[in-house]
Amino acid sequence: MEKVKWGILGPGKIAEKFARDLSLVDDAKLVAVASRSLDRAIAFGSRHSNATPYQSYESLILEGGIDIMYIATPHTFHLDQTLLCLENGIAVLCEKPASLNRKEVQMMVDASLHNQTFFMEALWTRFIPSMLKVLEIVESGEMGEVEQVEAEFCFSAPVDPLSRLYNMDLGGGSILDIGIYPAFLAYLLLGKPEKIKASGQIYTTGADQTCTMNFEYSGKKSAALHSAILFESNMPARITMSKGYILMQPRWHEAPGLVVIKAGYEPETISCPPVGKGFSHEIMECHRCLRSGKIESHLWSHSNSLDLIGILDEVRRQVGVFYKGRD
Repeated sequence: MEKVKWGILGPGKIAEKFARDLSLVDDAKLVAVASRSLDRAIAFGSRHSNATPYQSYESLILEGGIDIMYIATPHTFHLDQTLLCLENGIAVLCEKPASLNRKEVQMMVDASLHNQTFFMEALWTRFIPSMLKVLEIVESGEMGEVEQVEAEFCFSAPVDPLSRLYNMDLGGGSILDIGIYPAFLAYLLLGKPEKIKASGQIYTTGADQTCTMNFEYSGKKSAALHSAILFESNMPARITMSKGYILMQPRWHEAPGLVVIKAGYEPETISCPPVGKGFSHEIMECHRCLRSGKIESHLWSHSNSLDLIGILDEVRRQVGVFYKGRD
């Protein structure tokens, strides 16, 4: 089988993990990488498949001869880079969040539709085995209905106004960077909330350091969610259902397994480890879509990305996080 040729924009930490998992997928090949620093691109390429280095993002898009681009640059660059790829017939897997707000994600979706070229937000947790197992249990009805979702994503980062997490010109703040994960889990299991209540702690740069999100749904269903870049957490997730609950093992967004506690039964531990770090599963989904001529995945669709960023738009509005010139 001919290999799918990948390029990477932005050889940062997440791109390192992604490239390692890409090497575990038999029909994938990393052929090019671009960075604003040619030395970084050269070093990254030497570590991963001898990928051809480019100092310009645009030159890789226009000259790299690739099938699909993984965009791993800061959030603020996603829109322009995705549009340039799609306009040149290059499929896109764009790191989450796809962009800063729903208006911009809609532009990306419109470009995918107009150019009939694949586009997917890289919400890799959607594709890992433990998440698929959760959905299997929920859809079977054996545990009843989902009543509440509790999840958090927190870590301690140095307070640096110039860093990606604090600089608003780079999409700073916890909400879009990591708050998207617990919001995603609630959306996946309960859908779009009827009411959103959010609050947080804002740093002087305008970036949120903490965020608490409470979602309310019909039938008294709810979600209690947290994100923070001020302190560490072992990051569990609990899915309470009418006949018991599911615990996603820490760190839940990359959980290697589950504990299922059904009323009247002994707890059941289910092992479902990912291949590699777990990015391999979204990579394989991209390949399935490309080989079947699809422009979106039914597992994480254009509409799903639009719904989720719309939820986060409202969370940011309530917390008071705004991106000048973009919101």
